[in-house]
Amino acid sequence: MTDTTKAAAKAAHNIWAHWMKYMFTQCSEGPDDGFDYGVAIPSEKVKRWKRLMNTDFEDLTKEEQESDYEIAEMFIDPIIREETP
Repeated sequence: MTDTTKAAAKAAHNIWAHWMKYMFTQCSEGPDDGFDYGVAIPSEKVKRWKRLMNTDFEDLTKEEQESDYEIAEMFIDPIIREETP
């Protein structure tokens, strides 16, 4: 496995963790049947995220595209640092 692959995998994990932390701040936690707790995603978030996941990048708003550029930088920066002596 190359150092670049490792850097990309680490970036992918960090981006996933970043998303999960954000997502859980948008949800409410409470009791769940048979479990210690459950998470409820507000319906407006579900509608928005479904719209976003079914929208091509070119059709996103400028603000939504900017958010994706910020996430892309989370991939690019570690890989460039790894490849630059």
